[in-house]
Amino acid sequence: MNVGEVNTAELTLANNTVKYIVKAVPTSTYASHAGIFISVGGIPLEGRGSVVFETLKIGEEANYHLIAIRRRLVEIAKRRMTTVSQLV
Repeated sequence: MNVGEVNTAELTLANNTVKYIVKAVPTSTYASHAGIFISVGGIPLEGRGSVVFETLKIGEEANYHLIAIRRRLVEIAKRRMTTVSQLV
């Protein structure tokens, strides 16, 4: 996945901006390892994310929102995979 595409991914859930940020998370095995960190309305999304949805008083089912967040990342990955497969 392209870091720029992830960092500029746009998604809004119940009037709250979803931010995707790629940060370096080096490990002893992989010095160049990175992670994708997600926040909704400025609150970091961790675990199942229920705290975020409760805090922001988003009344819809949390799983629905988590699927939308994941889908955006899958769309970015799919675009990348299509480009790579065209080169092969």
